[in-house]
Amino acid sequence: MAEFNIFFWQENFAWIACGVAALISVFAGYADAKRQKRKNIEKVGFMPWTSITVIAGIMAFSSLIYALAGGQA
Repeated sequence: MAEFNIFFWQENFAWIACGVAALISVFAGYADAKRQKRKNIEKVGFMPWTSITVIAGIMAFSSLIYALAGGQA
């Protein structure tokens, strides 16, 4: 039985963070597009999907750059 290697997560944290932030950005972009096409203009909602999309995109891009640099800041 293979051991659980905790160092895998530590060594690849930037890649994992990049993937998670990209998924959040895609989901928030989909939710924002769905909100823009709502039928009842009065039912706005409370989630700032546009801001979440932008912030998650910036996080994905910055963690991608960090991961490509090899984790050396």
